[in-house]
Amino acid sequence: MKKRMLCMSVGVLLCSSMINASPITVSSPIGLRDALHTDDEGKQISLLGDVSNGYVVGQSYRYSGQAAKGTSAWRHDVEAGMTIRIGLIDDLHTYKNDSSQWSNRQGNRATKVNGSGHIIGQADRYDNTSKRGESAWYFNGISTKQIGLQGGVHTKSNGQVRNIAEKISDGGYAVGYAERYNNFLSAGQSVWQYDAEADTTTQIGLYAGKHLGTGSTAHAQVMQLTTSGEVIGSSTQYNNAGFIMGQSAWLYDGVSTIQLGLEASQPSIYLNASNQSSYSNAVAINNNQAVIGFSNRQDSAVQNRTAWLYDGNYTLLGLHDSIHQNASGYSNTNPVALNNLNHVVGTATRYAGDTESGLSAWYFDGRSTSRIGFYDNIEHSTINDPYSVSVVTKLNDRGQAIGYSERFYEAFDSEFGEFYAESNGQSAWIYDSQVDTHSRLGFSDAAHTGDNQYQYSEAQFLSDTGYVAGYSEYFTSGTASGQTAWIYDTATEMTTSLVFSTSSSGERYSELLALFDNGTVIGKFDLYTNGQSEMHFFLYSQADGMIDLTDILNTQLISAGWESINANTILSSRISSSGDVVGFGTPSENNESLLAFLISTPIPEPTALLVFAGFSLLGVLRRKHI
Repeated sequence: MKKRMLCMSVGVLLCSSMINASPITVSSPIGLRDALHTDDEGKQISLLGDVSNGYVVGQSYRYSGQAAKGTSAWRHDVEAGMTIRIGLIDDLHTYKNDSSQWSNRQGNRATKVNGSGHIIGQADRYDNTSKRGESAWYFNGISTKQIGLQGGVHTKSNGQVRNIAEKISDGGYAVGYAERYNNFLSAGQSVWQYDAEADTTTQIGLYAGKHLGTGSTAHAQVMQLTTSGEVIGSSTQYNNAGFIMGQSAWLYDGVSTIQLGLEASQPSIYLNASNQSSYSNAVAINNNQAVIGFSNRQDSAVQNRTAWLYDGNYTLLGLHDSIHQNASGYSNTNPVALNNLNHVVGTATRYAGDTESGLSAWYFDGRSTSRIGFYDNIEHSTINDPYSVSVVTKLNDRGQAIGYSERFYEAFDSEFGEFYAESNGQSAWIYDSQVDTHSRLGFSDAAHTGDNQYQYSEAQFLSDTGYVAGYSEYFTSGTASGQTAWIYDTATEMTTSLVFSTSSSGERYSELLALFDNGTVIGKFDLYTNGQSEMHFFLYSQADGMIDLTDILNTQLISAGWESINANTILSSRISSSGDVVGFGTPSENNESLLAFLISTPIPEPTALLVFAGFSLLGVLRRKHI
């Protein structure tokens, strides 16, 4: 098994695992650095693609003299300390026109890597005159395989083929799409699944009947791929004139594509009688092949949604009592998340007659559905009318869900002589289905209360071990002055405040970016010194307290020969479970170069690791000139 190493970022990607205070080490540049990938002035450029479980992937610029000749894809094995070139490099993927400045150009890009070091990517296709699309490929640890669909509707009249690999699973499956053509015209796209063990590509989705428009037009898309290769997605519906009229949800179970939705079992409600259209969407699939989704009613002018769970049979979900039905008796329910217990959470629209009156959150435990969230008429709903909003955002495999409820206060309008409701922030909460209880999260003391008793707390992260992380807005004398990050442990019912610096005027700011199953968090805070503030990144655990990662990184980078670090700009969202930190830097031998590097610290194997979307940082580093 590969050892896991540090998790903090100074570049385009941040990948995370549990870490301790072990010394951080900085690697030499990674990527492809041979003559082909160096211009005649010594410049080299390597860009990062993805990182997972000890593997880093990316692409390096190719050169002839000073002319760029495309990119080559590579994989770096952290443990072996080895970088190899991958991708498709045959004649089809090489521009061969000797009379052009682009001759011998190749364009390979590594986009995603799984925990086994298998990779998906793209390669530009060429003929003797120009680029002719893209090929998708899969690197299986030994060789690169071209994958996707081609021929027939998947090849343009000029020979162009375009396949895009979108997702890869740890089980060795990939999914993507192939563009469809009607002679030289675009005609939508088909979805495919690639099985690396069998080395087979299968077209999946729905492409017949109302899912096939004029000129062989069809359009399918992927929602989710499971570890074992199941896929959920959707296919567009067309009328006889070729116009879009609806959408069907589907599940590929590894053998065949199954259409999902309520239109087959209840056509009088979910199938449009005039044109036989319907609209269903698959939202999520779990490890049991259970799927949640929704179908739109077609028997009313307003298309209300009905949430459902499919596990071989359909279970209708949501709240359908009088509060959650309009005057015509229709409900509107949306599924949000599904866990591996086949529990589901979602929202339902509230009504006062035919007028929408907020949202309610709900929890389905496999047997019955309960309304969850805060609904008291003192703080979380209006007095003069029954308006309230509770939204559930996340669900774990312990049967715990987090969300928020809007807060209100009653103000008096002297002009009209009546009271009216004003929004007054929101309260964060966690619901535990095992004991059917709510706990309020965050802080509601005077320091976290503004004018008119305004409070705002948000639960951002939920682990499968029962930790929650989020923040509460902070005030001084009723004026907004920052925010306080916090961690809540459901086992002890204790909230830990993460405040590491406060300005002379009382300002403070801390924000969490990652939560792990042992309650460790990574975040950032403003460090105030001499009237100035500087953003620092930190790691916090109950065992070790706060570790200032910015201070550690600066020290180690300087000792490794890097001059400075600027990691203040959040660029995008990506955290993986690898333990490797990758970034960009400028090496001393050529300050025009931009190269990838690795920062790592050996750490213990985590007992349970939560993998989730996170963040990336811009790292600008220069090496000392000696």
